[in-house]
Amino acid sequence: MSATVAIACPVCGAPRQPGGERCAYCGSWLLATPDVTFPDGVQDDVVREHVARFRTQLESNAADVVALHGLGVAFRNLGLLDDAIQALVRAANLRPESLNIQRALAGTLHDAVRRQPAEGRMWRDVQRQADRIIALDLDSAEGWWLRAQVAFQNRDHARLLAVAPDLAEHDPNGDHAAFIRYLDETGRQQFHDWRWPDAVDTWEALAAMDDHAGRTALVAFLLQNARLVPRSAGRVWRVLRQTMALRGDFRQAGIAAVALGVALAFAVTAIGLALAPGLFPAMLVVGLVVWPVVTWLVMRWRLVGWPPWPTPEHPWAGIETDEIVRVARDVAPMIEQIRPR
Repeated sequence: MSATVAIACPVCGAPRQPGGERCAYCGSWLLATPDVTFPDGVQDDVVREHVARFRTQLESNAADVVALHGLGVAFRNLGLLDDAIQALVRAANLRPESLNIQRALAGTLHDAVRRQPAEGRMWRDVQRQADRIIALDLDSAEGWWLRAQVAFQNRDHARLLAVAPDLAEHDPNGDHAAFIRYLDETGRQQFHDWRWPDAVDTWEALAAMDDHAGRTALVAFLLQNARLVPRSAGRVWRVLRQTMALRGDFRQAGIAAVALGVALAFAVTAIGLALAPGLFPAMLVVGLVVWPVVTWLVMRWRLVGWPPWPTPEHPWAGIETDEIVRVARDVAPMIEQIRPR
């Protein structure tokens, strides 16, 4: 394994001076985690040389935070994770306000726990470090990712649901494929198990990480239970019915409405001709055209809203996810009331 020279100080964040191995501002050794794409200009023996220097500094000053941090980073580069954790814990205790030290410790703990994923105590340590990182920097993508990783590894579904929106907000470009896949599969299983409110909560978290996947699941859920969505749902009811109209769900109702219109037309025409035989042409037009069209429009208005025909090709585009979730959460408990026993 080889180490690379950092382009910025891992303690204070100051830029690296060309040719320098130590930070000109705080004196930290400019070592970083190995990168396989970086040329092997600095070898293991160089890292070990730095380790010797750090130890020499610590012999004269055991509370040298810079040396402790550098020693921990160097040990991590060498794969000596237990030694790295000990050094970084001491550095973190001496300078708890240092975000870079806390991040280095969190990353090292995570490296260690990946070797022993069943070790619950170590996952709790990672959780504490994630909390410390977030306390120091609320926008830290690493802190939120570590929280989600701990919840995912421990199958703490409630905690993962809670952290999903924050992770999506603070780490929008991160690799969340494993979390997304887990939420998608869990939501499907909850729906299959008739745990509809739980499924809606899971799909809400899924939408935070993958808007398309979450919205697709929520809309499909509403389409399957469209008869339970009241008109008071407003725009959601409207676009739900527009979607159903685009799918052709109301064809039979339209045929029935036209048939009813024709039947009414015969009755009205018969009465009209008995009262005014001279109006036969007008009554014929009313009976064969006007009444069927009016009846069809009234039926569609009641089922689809106004206008009574599908307008946009993608009616859900203008509806916020929060609004869809709210309606789905209202509908979920209703299913239990109508489900056959």
